Amino acid sequence: MKFNTLYFKIVVLLFLSVLTSCSDYLEIDPTDRQTTDNFYKTSGDAYKALMGIYQPMTFQGWENWHDLSMTLDIMSDDCYKGGGSIADGYGWSELERFVGNSQTPTAGDLWSKCYLGISRANVLLSKYDDIEFKDSEAEDKKSFKAVDLFLRANYHLEAVRLYENFPLLTSIVTTIDWRDIEQSDVHETYAQIAKDMLDAIENLPESYDVSNQARITKWAAKAELARGFLFYTGYYQKSTMPVTDGTDLTKEDVLNHLTDIIASGEFSLQLNYRDMFIASTGDYSSEMVFEIPHGDMSGMDWNDGKTGNVRCVFSAPSAYTGTKLHSGWAFIIPTQEFNEQFEAGDLRKLASIVTVEELTSPAGILIPRYQHTGLFCYKYTAHNENYPTGGGYDVLNYAGNYHYIRYADVLLMAAELDMGAQGITWLNMVRNRAGLSNVAEINIDIVYQERRSELAMEGIRYWDVLRRGLDYANEKFTVQNYEMRPPRVSGEEETGDVGSPGDYERVFDLEKKGFLPIPQYELDLNIGMTQNDGY
Repeated sequence: MKFNTLYFKIVVLLFLSVLTSCSDYLEIDPTDRQTTDNFYKTSGDAYKALMGIYQPMTFQGWENWHDLSMTLDIMSDDCYKGGGSIADGYGWSELERFVGNSQTPTAGDLWSKCYLGISRANVLLSKYDDIEFKDSEAEDKKSFKAVDLFLRANYHLEAVRLYENFPLLTSIVTTIDWRDIEQSDVHETYAQIAKDMLDAIENLPESYDVSNQARITKWAAKAELARGFLFYTGYYQKSTMPVTDGTDLTKEDVLNHLTDIIASGEFSLQLNYRDMFIASTGDYSSEMVFEIPHGDMSGMDWNDGKTGNVRCVFSAPSAYTGTKLHSGWAFIIPTQEFNEQFEAGDLRKLASIVTVEELTSPAGILIPRYQHTGLFCYKYTAHNENYPTGGGYDVLNYAGNYHYIRYADVLLMAAELDMGAQGITWLNMVRNRAGLSNVAEINIDIVYQERRSELAMEGIRYWDVLRRGLDYANEKFTVQNYEMRPPRVSGEEETGDVGSPGDYERVFDLEKKGFLPIPQYELDLNIGMTQNDGY
């Protein structure tokens, strides 16, 4: 699947058609546009609809959507928000300090994104039996529906991990119906996620041709199912995960799904860790189980659908004049503690973090901003190799896909579920690629150390910590009595912490249980909906 401007125009058309096809608002039958009544007829219509369901996964931006991976990293112990001041991106500032409320814009944006994806998925599912597939399209008929089920499960999984008390939506919801929607029992939501993923696995292909290489495969669904299982059983202290058909998903079941991926021969660890975060060498490489496409598209600006990876400009140093990167906005600043947790000789450190010393040598300057540590993200950032050349507003058009699920993550999840000899082998495969020696034993702390170093700044750490319990999260996320790190280079203050200790301190709110607030506009629309604990 290749995203381009055509797909974004289609998405807008589909979204508008859904809004304009409701008889509650329109009594004249439109004959010059596509609606939900006349659109879902052919396999081509189904494919276009799938593009519309995919689209919210790409949302980043600034004014309208907050990127999920950036938000999760800022809430974790790997990164600070950064930016120009505490007020710059204040929604992130509130979530970072666990003081958000029902008006926090980031929380509202992520809720809307999940709901939009789920509602689009439900529209296609409701119309699916009316779509005519040719005899030669029998495989498409199965796989398109399977992709739809995967996406609905994915958006539900994102929503339930963010908010917990998110409505389970498996049918079309009208504006009037929404007033009667109730927040679902969280265990029922996870049961539906499991059912959708298992049904998707049955009919998803194992691979696609090169022109469709970003599309969802059977292996992506198996890996995403494992992520959901690990969070559910960890956070809620369960041994199994329910499925709506009355069965339970066991640890052995999930491990079998992960070993299927490993045994498939479809994936391998990329030789050079840093190469994964350069578009020309990392996108669609052997390590990518599922990725969200971003590209250098001509003409994209703030008013168009942005296809570039906007995270790159967010994380790059501010007012930078050196040659190692391009300049950016200095958000998503690595913490000193994260920098210091790497083992000696770990090659992932240099590929994950770049220091002021490296950026300004032999010549170059930058401006320290809020929560400056002298460290910057070096994964998804403004690499010269990814700099846009297609025109438009360049900062919005950096190339480089977001690697949603990597093979290394699959190996580490499998190692977590099998802490025997085989688990040690899988763990050491990841360590060896990082230039580290084998370990002879394995436990949950060792697995978590590897996950933190391997998957840093990829939107995974926050949920990893949360699934080990609230006390563990409090231990990792609360920062009090912060000790300012001095300059690492004599006379160069910007190589250490800048500001005051209070800039770097926060307290994890146990009462909120790690979840975001329900947006106020949802509470206003539905008086039966209740706010999450702690808000």
